[in-house]
Amino acid sequence: MARFLLGLLLIPVGAAAGLWHASQVTPAQPEGAAHAAPGSPAVRPEPALGHTAPDPATLWEIERQLMNSNVEGLVGLAVDLRNRRVEVTVTSVEARARVEEAIARAGIPSWWVEIGPSSGLLSEEAPLEGCELADPPRPAPGRVWLEVEPGSAAPGQEIALTVAGGVRGEVMRGVDAYLECWDGDDWSPRFILITEYGGIAPHSYLYGPHVIVDLGLIGPGPEPHVLPEQLQPGWYRIRKEVGREQLIGYLQVR
Repeated sequence: MARFLLGLLLIPVGAAAGLWHASQVTPAQPEGAAHAAPGSPAVRPEPALGHTAPDPATLWEIERQLMNSNVEGLVGLAVDLRNRRVEVTVTSVEARARVEEAIARAGIPSWWVEIGPSSGLLSEEAPLEGCELADPPRPAPGRVWLEVEPGSAAPGQEIALTVAGGVRGEVMRGVDAYLECWDGDDWSPRFILITEYGGIAPHSYLYGPHVIVDLGLIGPGPEPHVLPEQLQPGWYRIRKEVGREQLIGYLQVR
């Protein structure tokens, strides 16, 4: 029987409807990451001289309108009273465009809303843009690694991750893992893999800002995941934080 430790519970995007406010939760970045993933968001227009800043009541009303807009990929809202604007967090390049369209339809001045992140968003239509899948570098794992079974799989297939090697003490891991591709310079995260928990089946998100349940799973696994359907044939790396270590394993998609 699997054991787990429940910590701070946040609403997982996709598993239940909802937004989070005032703070942004982003996936863990690999150590040494020094560049953003593809995606070039539009530059936010600056207010022209003479424009008045919105009052707090107007900002709260804008936040309410956007919260009720049901724009896919809008996952975070916060009112910035100091800078007199509403801050919006989106998950993809396309989600940014959908929010901009909603703002325009509502007649909201674009400079009253700041859409972020400002860089690094991936495209829903081309999540593997820039990936070099044929034969990326795959150095041998360290003392502890992720065992990926099967090592060769098809898009949409279920795989299992197990912490393997010289494990010391009790293993505690989260529900998330990160599927990455080689972009010519480094391993670049493209999808967040979420294992099953609380009756919710394994699923995945495009890599980007998402609310992830803070649930501690105890033991080395196996931990079931389902591969995204958008994967193309080639080599990928799966990264998972276990304790304070970043463990990796490799997967060939056929």
